[in-house]
Amino acid sequence: MLGFRMWNFIDNLPQDSLDSWYRWLTFFAIGLPIVGAIMGGICGWGAFTVSNRIGDLQAAALGHAQQTIDTLKPWHLSDDQQKNLTEELRSFSAGKILFAHRLMDEEGQHFAEQRASIFKASGWSIVGIGGNSLNELPGKVTVAIDARSGAGIWETADRLCRALTRVGIPCGGDMKPNSLGGPIGLGEICIVLGRKQRHVPD
Repeated sequence: MLGFRMWNFIDNLPQDSLDSWYRWLTFFAIGLPIVGAIMGGICGWGAFTVSNRIGDLQAAALGHAQQTIDTLKPWHLSDDQQKNLTEELRSFSAGKILFAHRLMDEEGQHFAEQRASIFKASGWSIVGIGGNSLNELPGKVTVAIDARSGAGIWETADRLCRALTRVGIPCGGDMKPNSLGGPIGLGEICIVLGRKQRHVPD
């Protein structure tokens, strides 16, 4: 019925109106599919862009979560660090060494014990491991000796600090005066452990 009425409507149009209707209908018949294709392309590009953005955000979230997990893990040497430290120690003449971790720092004690086992396996004499340090040294260690030590011990301590840094254990930083609970004997090297950094990424 609608088609019939439309047909009657067209039959009653004058020539000028028919020409105008013809132009508009032809324009819509050609233009609408083109507009549809353009809109489809724009929507497809938008969907692709949004999908990539979602993927980037998910990857960033996973990276953030992994960084947080790594930050909260106990402080320890990885297998590669242990291997590399062992190789570095081969270039040293084994001597006397002790480890000082922060007071009441159980995690620091475990880290010191792990490191001491590597030195012991490399022939060093472990003088002691104690929680008698008041130094923060976040994420770092430092090497200390008695100020009266000879030039050879000074040189060994400096080389050892550089070796630790090379294997991924940052070594350096100033110690507080009178910040160790006991003296360091002549001929001994003390590795002073700081605290593990607990910065959680934003």
